[in-house]
Amino acid sequence: MPEMNVGIETITPDIARKWLSRNPVNRNIRRSAVAAYMRDMRAGKFDVNGQTIVLDVEGNLLDGQHRLTACVEAKANFDTIVVRNVPTEARWTIDSGAKRTHGDQLKIRGVPDSNHVSSTARILYAMAHG
Repeated sequence: MPEMNVGIETITPDIARKWLSRNPVNRNIRRSAVAAYMRDMRAGKFDVNGQTIVLDVEGNLLDGQHRLTACVEAKANFDTIVVRNVPTEARWTIDSGAKRTHGDQLKIRGVPDSNHVSSTARILYAMAHG
């Protein structure tokens, strides 16, 4: 197996387009995720946070299609960690863990009773926005 290589790179819309063209099988695009990423990229607030763009041994995209789609649509560069030469079979283990809920996010920020606060916020939002 080739050695994986990891580094922080600046991704431009042209690079994102190229990598997205090598995205043979992936989940459907979630427009809400792309919109959120675009907003942060345009505001210059899309921070390097440890999440990676993953390319397999053949240069195919395994992880990062939402971030790359946002980069193209926002016409904005962003910095991120890129991992290359990942075995293609690793596709089946990416994003298979538990996703952080809004309650989890609030708890990490020190909000007491975070799950109840999150639920209440969702109810209030729904009431205000129909």
